[in-house]
Amino acid sequence: MRREVPTWLAVVIIVIVLAIVGFAYWHFGRPKAVQEEKPLPAAHQPALP
Repeated sequence: MRREVPTWLAVVIIVIVLAIVGFAYWHFGRPKAVQEEKPLPAAHQPALP
């Protein structure tokens, strides 16, 4: 005999699935920022002897 799934449980499962899909889309769907290899200028120059 099949038991009926309560409506609140179905809503909770749907919300969790949508949250996981949304997080995956946000995390993996964004374009990656290009890392530039320029060194930053030194803020403090060493004292000359």
